[in-house]
Amino acid sequence: MSPTAVSGSEARAASPKHFATQLPVIAQDRAELLMVEVPKVRGRRPRAILLALGVAVFGFLSRAALTVALVVIFWSLSLMSVLLAPAAPRLNSLRRGGLPLMGLRPRINN
Repeated sequence: MSPTAVSGSEARAASPKHFATQLPVIAQDRAELLMVEVPKVRGRRPRAILLALGVAVFGFLSRAALTVALVVIFWSLSLMSVLLAPAAPRLNSLRRGGLPLMGLRPRINN
């Protein structure tokens, strides 16, 4: 950037010619900044994808571990309720007509 900086009080008095001469300098600075930042972003993208996959796998494994723990705890009480419990939220939303079987609801009611 050029050594002539415009302060706040001089900014109002700056001429359009001065602004026009500063515009290419500003554009060049922004282009250089973009050229520096693009490789950094490219390096972060695979890391972000791996982090998202790790979070998804962790969520799946924690849900599976919770299901297995509930099955082991309640196995002796009622076998049928233990096996149907993981499907209860889906069955409830189907009953309200919220999932893909919404078109079948009139056939079920008749």
